[in-house]
Amino acid sequence: KVSPLLSLNFNTNSCTTENVGRLITPAKKLEDTIRLAELVIEVLQQNEEHHAEAFAWWSDLMVEHAETFLSLFAVDMDAALEVQPPD
Repeated sequence: KVSPLLSLNFNTNSCTTENVGRLITPAKKLEDTIRLAELVIEVLQQNEEHHAEAFAWWSDLMVEHAETFLSLFAVDMDAALEVQPPD
């Protein structure tokens, strides 16, 4: 099940080389990164609930998947936090 919040609206006209830097503010990048984490956690929980009963090995596989995701996600979160204003 894919959440409707995962659908992206993308306006190609707004992505010119002149304004790409202004499209995403540091606060927006942090907000988007946090929202991504929330959505991934929701999907992981739904998968666990749905598949854990059917497959005995599912839990172990999902733990490994979650650890891999979190290690990759940490890089994006660190980058989003680095560009935040010092206040």
